[in-house]
Amino acid sequence: MKQSHLTFDKVEGCGNDFVLLYQKPTAAELPRLCDRHHGVGADGVLVWYGRHRDGVRLDHYDPDGGQTFCLNGIRAGLSLAVKQGLCPPNGWVYNEGRRLAYRFDQVMYVQLPPVPIKACRWKDEGEGYDGFFVEVGNPQFVLIDNLDLPRFRDLAPRMRAPSAHFPEGANINLLRPSDAADVNTWHIYTFERGVENFTLACGSGMYAAALVVMTRFHCSNVRFIPEGHGHVRVEQGTDGIWLTGDTQHVFRGEWLCG
Repeated sequence: MKQSHLTFDKVEGCGNDFVLLYQKPTAAELPRLCDRHHGVGADGVLVWYGRHRDGVRLDHYDPDGGQTFCLNGIRAGLSLAVKQGLCPPNGWVYNEGRRLAYRFDQVMYVQLPPVPIKACRWKDEGEGYDGFFVEVGNPQFVLIDNLDLPRFRDLAPRMRAPSAHFPEGANINLLRPSDAADVNTWHIYTFERGVENFTLACGSGMYAAALVVMTRFHCSNVRFIPEGHGHVRVEQGTDGIWLTGDTQHVFRGEWLCG
């Protein structure tokens, strides 16, 4: 049997890691690429298409094959593309049907539209927790410091399942204050659907969480410390809401997929 290969780059944003490809993989290759024991290992796969309409196109796939909106993937993939000269430092990026402005100034900034947040209560087997549902391109459920971390790790896989409040399921985010007196800095823990596990960071989860924090505490900038290294900032400026944070090009290689 003839062996084929895919050239890839490994990129990450605050520990949320991706295999960046320059051609679309097959459905069978997606989970194998993301497998940390038998593949490259990643939380998801990015596919760079380059020029698209008035900007560039960058798709994201979860390990289960679902195509989803992914902010950390956009930031990490675009950062590398700018550094490689594949796209200009300012422009438009298309991801999951959305057109977003970006700019690169040492780190990647992505502009995002405001979206509504909805208070809701998750209930199961006699337990209930109040949080906020936010649709930011993918569904997010945000809880603020109302259950301890070990209990959250136990409940999150069940919370992520489809329910009356989020029929398609949701990523589950827990916020814990860095300091009780500081409403601008938060630790965040995320369980991601599609990955079906906790990830070290989730850009869309941090964006949803920022909207909750900005609304509840009337602030214009929020800093998140995810479980991975580094941090992500969400800032309300005169020209909209921008998300930025650490990204890294980890390595380049060829995956033998025969």
